[in-house]
Amino acid sequence: MKPPRTAAQLEQMARKKAEAQQLQILISNDQDWENACKRTGLLVVDVYQEWAGPCSSMTGHLRRIKLELGDEFLTLAMAKADNISVLEKFRGKAEPTWLFLGCGKPLAVIHGADGPNLLATIRVLLKKEISIIKGQGEDRDVVLLESLVKPEEILEPDEDLDDVEGEMQNLEDSEEGSEAEDEPLLQAVLFILPHIISQEKTETFLSNVVAAGFEIAGHVQEEPTREQLHDLLFPPPPPVEEADGEGKEEGEEGAEEDENKEGGEEAEEGGDEEDNEGEEQEKEGDVVEDDLEEWEEKLSHGPLYMLYLKVEEGDVVAAWYQVLGPPDLEKARQEEPDSLVAQFGEEEFVVPAWLPRSRELQLRLAARFFPPPPDATVPRLLLLPDADHQEVLERMGVGGVQVLAHTQLTLQQEAIQSLPSLSASQQLASAAGSSVLAVVVAGEGMEECVQEFGPLHLSVDTASANAEVELFFPDFLASQENQDEPQTQMQIEQSKEGK
Repeated sequence: MKPPRTAAQLEQMARKKAEAQQLQILISNDQDWENACKRTGLLVVDVYQEWAGPCSSMTGHLRRIKLELGDEFLTLAMAKADNISVLEKFRGKAEPTWLFLGCGKPLAVIHGADGPNLLATIRVLLKKEISIIKGQGEDRDVVLLESLVKPEEILEPDEDLDDVEGEMQNLEDSEEGSEAEDEPLLQAVLFILPHIISQEKTETFLSNVVAAGFEIAGHVQEEPTREQLHDLLFPPPPPVEEADGEGKEEGEEGAEEDENKEGGEEAEEGGDEEDNEGEEQEKEGDVVEDDLEEWEEKLSHGPLYMLYLKVEEGDVVAAWYQVLGPPDLEKARQEEPDSLVAQFGEEEFVVPAWLPRSRELQLRLAARFFPPPPDATVPRLLLLPDADHQEVLERMGVGGVQVLAHTQLTLQQEAIQSLPSLSASQQLASAAGSSVLAVVVAGEGMEECVQEFGPLHLSVDTASANAEVELFFPDFLASQENQDEPQTQMQIEQSKEGK
């Protein structure tokens, strides 16, 4: 009988398990770098600077690498070059940089976000590292770390450009950025308030919206919980890294400054109330920001019915608020009787529908409720329950679906959790641990054709399709560029080995 583990042993096991589940370790300073270089095996480092951030476009590739090669001798890391002295020469590089170290010794580098090349390089170097560690291989091909820095053209300032011209050029650049931010929205999400639906006014309301010149590009009805609605309107801020002690002190100082500022402003509020009222009256017709807390309360009393409105030209937000009318029921009925407020407004709910003004919120709502349909030519992932695979594939071919690759596998919980588009599915969660048929499919009318097979999952948009296909069929997209015949997973693996 084994003796019981001590508390220290249990803590060490928990720490190792947490590290194994972490996609990339974070290297923030010289001490972290030294500790990482002491790890046995292959260390793959995404070198970045704080102003640019790590290479987020490669996250899907890294998840596949972790799932496929998740070896104990492989460590994926992110290193912030700003605070690491040995990486000083890697600062100021806009292109992603991936360093490969074997037991802390520099081996190679990849410049750019090249997923297939990254995976292939890791395969080769990891195999060699394991052989060396086990005493079966030759010495490493170590290089100088400085030799892995990519030389870049240095742009010298134009000496003939005087300060005035330089300032004018900066002003033009900032104006161009501002114009890009102010580009009008042609499509936007509109929330119809629950009382319009409950009083069976929806059809009449939609007729008025179309008559006003809007195209209804989509509609959906959901009944989220209050918590889900809150998270939709107020997404949590991204985590901010802070040095120990510094963030808190700065935050406390900022809070004290705000309190002092508020105290000084309160003394002036009494004398400025009349001026503020005048300014509010002047801004009454201007576009103001929405009170999200107020709208959260109004939308939480029933199911949400959302439209995706579209205009051919102009700005959909400006067009909507012109048709909506003033947010005052009596004023709308007297001055703009044809407005939506005048026709559908009530004493308790003056505005019958809400179209958020914030561009950021609109983009988030559109991605949530009206994701763009996938391109029919883009391969998508189809997961089916275990069945007679040959019969299923033949029937899909007759139905017009292009079967590009297929394999039978056990659906792992780790794979489901590795992508948001998969982890959101309750059906996939219940199928974890079971045998499934994974198929890469393409073609028109796919949704209707595959329904008869009781699909566990089918990619819903192009972005998730690419990530999902690459997760279950690594390097498939690259290998299919010049291929016409469907490939099994075995054929794909044999092709990679041949390379």
